[in-house]
Amino acid sequence: MTTEFEFINVDVDMATLVFAENKLDKTPATQGCDPATIADAQFSYAPWQYLNPSQGACETFMLEGGLSVAARAAGTPADPDLKPNALTPVFPGNQYLLIPSIDGIHVAWADTLDSDSVALISPPPEVNPLTIAIDWYWGGILIGVTGPIKPNETASFQLGQKLLFRPVTPEQEKALYAPSDLIGATPYIPRTTVLNVKAMFQMRGDQDYFYTFSPPSALS
Repeated sequence: MTTEFEFINVDVDMATLVFAENKLDKTPATQGCDPATIADAQFSYAPWQYLNPSQGACETFMLEGGLSVAARAAGTPADPDLKPNALTPVFPGNQYLLIPSIDGIHVAWADTLDSDSVALISPPPEVNPLTIAIDWYWGGILIGVTGPIKPNETASFQLGQKLLFRPVTPEQEKALYAPSDLIGATPYIPRTTVLNVKAMFQMRGDQDYFYTFSPPSALS
């Protein structure tokens, strides 16, 4: 089901970034296939939506689409504008192999999982001694980056229900954010039966920004 958001800037001079929650943002990778052995890789959030209507104006965006990934050598930049045919769809409850070749790193299905996460397994060092970065997309839009993934490590991602709304100055549009940077962001869980959501961005006092939603979050 597709949900349309109408985002209304009532009286604020800031932009808003919207992030899609990764439930595994604190433990994004493990060594081998052992979930108890945490690897050194980090997960960074990329803004899923950038909203900057003028005061009294609104913007709309759609909540739709599925997860997809692109794998690249660590140290090369992520491309937020990759075409859909350059992305590999991935599905919760499945694990995939990262397969290096002369024309890039391919993603191939391997097996099912006993959870709702997606797991990507890096090959052993004799197959690929380089480190890898994983770019995660939702609806074709970059939402996060995991890396560096060393040989014989597993990167995992679990899309949560929450959208996280965070006020920023406009020049922060393209930044990546650590999970700790989103502490204090306003969470919103869309109700599964709702087709339209209205989000109001307002100011209360000096630099006290807040969001209200109709209907309210499914958290409440």
